[in-house]
Amino acid sequence: MLDRLGYRGRRQWLGPWIPVWLVYRRGVIIHLRFSRVLQLLRALSCCVGLLPIGAGAADTPLALVGSSTAAGVGASSPNSSWAGLLSSWQVQTGRGRVLNLAEPGALTSTGLCVKDRLVNSAPARSPRNSVETALALGSSRIILSFPSNDLVAGWPASRTLENVARMAACARAAGATIAVMSSLPRAHLTPAQLKTMAEINQALRQTYGACFLDVHTALADAGSIDARPEYSAGDGIHFNDEGHRVLYVQVRDFLESGRCF
Repeated sequence: MLDRLGYRGRRQWLGPWIPVWLVYRRGVIIHLRFSRVLQLLRALSCCVGLLPIGAGAADTPLALVGSSTAAGVGASSPNSSWAGLLSSWQVQTGRGRVLNLAEPGALTSTGLCVKDRLVNSAPARSPRNSVETALALGSSRIILSFPSNDLVAGWPASRTLENVARMAACARAAGATIAVMSSLPRAHLTPAQLKTMAEINQALRQTYGACFLDVHTALADAGSIDARPEYSAGDGIHFNDEGHRVLYVQVRDFLESGRCF
């Protein structure tokens, strides 16, 4: 009978094939893949209390890869940001933790895996804010939130859509699922940029279907291109605490629906 389990040696994050050591009390050592160890621990949980039965999605973090709004800019504190509110809700409901990798100013190229960054002539080493980092840290559910920085950088819709597709393919190859958030209202965009934004949103909706999350509509002012005044942080780009709460509710309801993850 096994009366104690332990890990031995150094673990390296190599996707789903992470080597670990399972140690018997009598000193017999078996080499197993990490995914098989998790299955064994669940099977034994009723006896030794290692993991709750039916742990599922809570076993891995929900990762956020994106730019400033996902990073919490505009909110009065990290806990008041949509990501912070989502993190609290995830923990309180037993859905696991949120791994927020988002960074202000990020473009969609930031989130690419190494092989795709080479194709895009970007630095070969993936930054912290990337799908590859999310996968390396054990996430199998990733939300992308790149609202409009590509637009401001002058990129065409095709480049943004290609980058999102490459991120989705990289995640899919590792057995993970990606959800894609829409653009957000932003002031001072040109008519050409607004046309590109609409093109991107339409293409993302058609391509990702149930895994596309429209957060633009709930925040937009029907009479202009800006966010509704009560949600604006005052810079025409970011959102105050109330705006972040609206975003949080949109993402929470999306997750509760179970239509993507």
